[in-house]
Amino acid sequence: MTELELESEIKQDLIQADLFQDVDWGRCLFIDFPTFADIVLKDASKLEDVQRELAKTSARLLDRGIRLKPMARGAWEIETVRYAGAMPSKSGGIMRGPHYAVTLRCGARLTRATVGMSKDVEETLASASRMPAQEPERTAFLEQVVRSLVAEWLSKAGEVCWDPIVEPHRVVSAIPLRFALAQAV
Repeated sequence: MTELELESEIKQDLIQADLFQDVDWGRCLFIDFPTFADIVLKDASKLEDVQRELAKTSARLLDRGIRLKPMARGAWEIETVRYAGAMPSKSGGIMRGPHYAVTLRCGARLTRATVGMSKDVEETLASASRMPAQEPERTAFLEQVVRSLVAEWLSKAGEVCWDPIVEPHRVVSAIPLRFALAQAV
């Protein structure tokens, strides 16, 4: 099955399910081997419906000997990034480093996620960039760094794109030096 045939098959199924208009087709990705489809939605409130249709498409293709690995996700937009205190640990204690509440929207669906930043990342930013030493400028600077990181994660395609529904809590334990240096300007 070619990429165009796969795309056509999925489009036909989503047309029949009245979900075609909810997909941002320009951002979708289709790969013929291994057979993979990344379906990006304009409105994540339709996510479960699209996932159900993709499961049906996968089952039908499997009957023809084609193993499809589909994924559906929203085209999330960042609404807010706010400092939320110290980062909690899995055991219930507090870790070193700040913690941020992120609100995202995709069509009618709103979701909240959290991004923790290790103290090492904060220290790297302090030494490699122009991070203010005083509050509230320091917090505003770090909120902007988190906003930039989230935007980068959401801009990826396929399996490397961050899906805040699947992974609502993310920790930044290391930061690429190129990213830290970009904050210096």
